[in-house]
Amino acid sequence: MTQHALTLSFSIVNRDKWNSLSEKDRNYLAKKFAEQNTTAQDEVLEYQEDTFGKLESQYGMTVYRPEDIDLQAFVDNSSAYLSKNFTDSKYDGWWAYRNNAQKWISENYNEPRI
Repeated sequence: MTQHALTLSFSIVNRDKWNSLSEKDRNYLAKKFAEQNTTAQDEVLEYQEDTFGKLESQYGMTVYRPEDIDLQAFVDNSSAYLSKNFTDSKYDGWWAYRNNAQKWISENYNEPRI
């Protein structure tokens, strides 16, 4: 469990429709969207623990959790691999997406991410 994937729950609202709502309604919806995201994250974590727990208990698989590994070494090695092997210009769009995602994650989470 390297925490290299992020599950997102998001809501999309047409800008004109959003702007036509009262501030009270926008605040209410923003609160509900945040609650939805928290619920989705909790469900993913519960599913993950249940699934990996079964793999461990029923099939003898060893699952390494973040506290069991050097997560920063994983991030550093993965980043070095990507930088070395994905240099062709056809990856430019992917790099832009990755860098924007990394920036957003670093602003919103404390854990290191790839």
